[in-house]
Amino acid sequence: GAFLAAVRWSLLLATKSEKTKIINVYPINLIGQFFSTFLPGVVTGDFLKLLYIKDIDKDLNKSFLLSTVLIDIIIGLIGLIIVSGLSSIYFYTDLVSLSPKMKPLLSFNIMLLVGAAIFILILFLPDNFKKRVIDLFNIVPIIGEKLASIISTFWKIGESKAAVLKPLAISICIHL
Repeated sequence: GAFLAAVRWSLLLATKSEKTKIINVYPINLIGQFFSTFLPGVVTGDFLKLLYIKDIDKDLNKSFLLSTVLIDIIIGLIGLIIVSGLSSIYFYTDLVSLSPKMKPLLSFNIMLLVGAAIFILILFLPDNFKKRVIDLFNIVPIIGEKLASIISTFWKIGESKAAVLKPLAISICIHL
């Protein structure tokens, strides 16, 4: 699982850097997992990985690195949502027959699956729509520019469907 998670993140990093091969990313991913066990919060290790990956390729900017970590976390979550949502659909009748109280939970899992599908589709929106959304974020005072930068990096990664769908497939395999 740790190796596959490193492969998933390296695919996202490869959209902008050729220096971030799996041979470099895997040890950094293990370091991040180590620190996640001891430091408060689940994502602290993920953010410490940013410090180490920056040493490998100094040309990578902070918003790109932050975006790849956030996308990696989101893709991991979406993989889990897909597995649970499809399981809820497939085993719906069996689970409801065990307990009718399962209906709301199964319905919630299915709604999350639909939401995850919509999120993935949002990554592949047309460029003119993306530009309008970025322009709206730039209007927001103080944090607007930072949010616009992170969102535009999300969409730049999403321009390559393989850069999103391959890590998603890896995430699904990890959760299975």
